[in-house]
Parts: sequence; C-alpha cells; structure tokens
Amino acid sequence: MDRDVKVPTFTDPLSVSVPLRGGAIVVQTANMKQLLLVKARLLPVLELVAREAPQFFDEEQLRLMVETRSVTAKDIASLCVLLEHAGVALEFVAALTPLSLDQVEQLMPDEFAYTFAMAVQVNADFFAQALPVLADAVRRLQRVGVLAGGTSSSPAPSTS
Repeated sequence: MDRDVKVPTFTDPLSVSVPLRGGAIVVQTANMKQLLLVKARLLPVLELVAREAPQFFDEEQLRLMVETRSVTAKDIASLCVLLEHAGVALEFVAALTPLSLDQVEQLMPDEFAYTFAMAVQVNADFFAQALPVLADAVRRLQRVGVLAGGTSSSPAPSTS
C-alpha cells in the first residue's frame, strides 16, 4: 500500500451565467447525481453534435448568435441535429440548471441551444481542469486491480 499518499488538489466547480429572455440563470458543473441521471443517453448525443454541429461548442459563435439575434441556415441545420435527440438534451439542461424540465421545454430554440452548449462547456472545462486528480484515481485503481478487469485477487478477463 502506498503510505505516502499526497492530498489531491480538487478543482472547484465551475459556473457561468446564461442570459435568457426571462432573466439570467446559472449553469454549473454537474455533481454525481446529475451525471448519473443523463450519462448513458448523453454521450451519443454529444458525439453526434460534436461531429455534425460543432459550432454548438464554439462559445464565441453562440454568444454572437444570441447578441445579434441572427440565425443562419447552418445554425438551423445544427439545431435540427440537436433536435434529433431533444429529449436527452432537454434532460441535460434541466439537470444542470435551476430550470425544471417544463421550463426548459418552454425556452426559445436559440436560448435552448445556447444553454445546452454552455452546460456542455462548463462540464468539459471542469473535467479538463480535474484531469490530474482523475488520472491519479485511475492509476490507484489500476494498482489494486479494479480497472484491470477484476480485483487484486482475481485474474483479468481474457481478451482473446
């Protein structure tokens, strides 16, 4: 056992104020309960949006869209990509904001797209900053065999 355990430097949760027509809301880093609510269904949606509508992850472009109230054909096409999985995206926004699912459903499309993108951005930034602690945790789990396919007293599964 590693007797020289160093205390990790945990990353503070992140948050961002999102200006909506009804007033600003705060989008913040997900806690474990929130992540568990949406994780299984969210990852495929994020991969699809990143591949087919990458501007949803461009904060400057989204801010410009909101401030100018100018939406291009490309923006509408991107929103359609997001709408293919709207249920998951709606749940994600409701889980990471003070808005209820019903309130998220009442947002205008531009507000929803911007809020969704900010929720993704805040969590991506958090995980990027928390990476050293996460990597250390993975190394510790590997050392005791938890991530090697079993426990330290059971063999790893065959990959053949």
